[in-house]
Amino acid sequence: MFDLIIIDGYDNTLKEIVAFCKKNTIIFIEGDRKGQTETIRQIFPKNKYVNVITLNKNKPYSHGDGDTNRYVGWW
Repeated sequence: MFDLIIIDGYDNTLKEIVAFCKKNTIIFIEGDRKGQTETIRQIFPKNKYVNVITLNKNKPYSHGDGDTNRYVGWW
């Protein structure tokens, strides 16, 4: 059982996540993944939900390909 679960990607077993959650587990879905978010919200209909985005763009010295037109956290 986990207090925090981070979802980064998708597979067919997402609905099995309930077996790994404690009563107040925080589920963090990396990126703006609508499909995964909808699935989790269906599994936990009484959950509290927050969508967080950023307006910060990558710095020229950041890791990745150095594209400063991309937003922080986006590859």
